[in-house]
Amino acid sequence: MTDHGEMRWDGDDTDWTAMHACEKWVKAEGYSIGPTDRTHCRGVLFEPGVRIAKWHSLTPTERAGCDAVVVGSNRNGPLTLQMPAPASPRSTIEAIIDAHQIDGAA
Repeated sequence: MTDHGEMRWDGDDTDWTAMHACEKWVKAEGYSIGPTDRTHCRGVLFEPGVRIAKWHSLTPTERAGCDAVVVGSNRNGPLTLQMPAPASPRSTIEAIIDAHQIDGAA
């Protein structure tokens, strides 16, 4: 996957803190995120209320249809939200960062 943009959440030596921070941000933006998976990948769609299957259950076409992917250790962090290029016309990570003046994005 070629990255168009990414955001990163680091853990704070407490289990699951990176995952909870990532999920909170994704949901606050009105997006949907798939469940945790043994592959350490989770699909993200820029639409609210969409149920996304575990990454290992998605077909290659379904994976390609995700607007972004969260990768990394859910338990210990870090987690990175990666957006493939070309980005969805609905938004880009850069636009989200600019619109919300988010600090600490990779």
